[in-house]
Amino acid sequence: SITAFAVLYIVSQSRAGLTDISIFDGLGKTSPLLAAAMTLALLSMAGIPPLSGFMAKYFLFANAIHDGNLGLVLFAIAMSLIGVYYYFKIIIGMYFHEPLIDAAKPEGNPLQNLILMITCALMLLLGVLPGLLYTAL
Repeated sequence: SITAFAVLYIVSQSRAGLTDISIFDGLGKTSPLLAAAMTLALLSMAGIPPLSGFMAKYFLFANAIHDGNLGLVLFAIAMSLIGVYYYFKIIIGMYFHEPLIDAAKPEGNPLQNLILMITCALMLLLGVLPGLLYTAL
């Protein structure tokens, strides 16, 4: 979520006045780093493996099933599928729509770009090796 909100902040600052998802149109062409970070964040929130969001949902759903909440898990899965639709609308806009004509090119400062790279690396690392977090605690 930190990654997605960081990208949203950077993009919204460069496209002042716009508040809908069209601010992401063409981001893959104008700012590939931001588009890649947003794509990873959205895929992780959707629960796509091998990202940390998948492992988080897996552990949450497994524990809920273990506690006898199968109905709640089925409802959560259905809601996750609805979320995937909206996440992919943003991803499709970033890579398959043309950039906004009058918009400035969104660019993060070096600190913002570093934070994006660290959070993206953590999404991948904790998705592939989720035990790292458990052993660290």
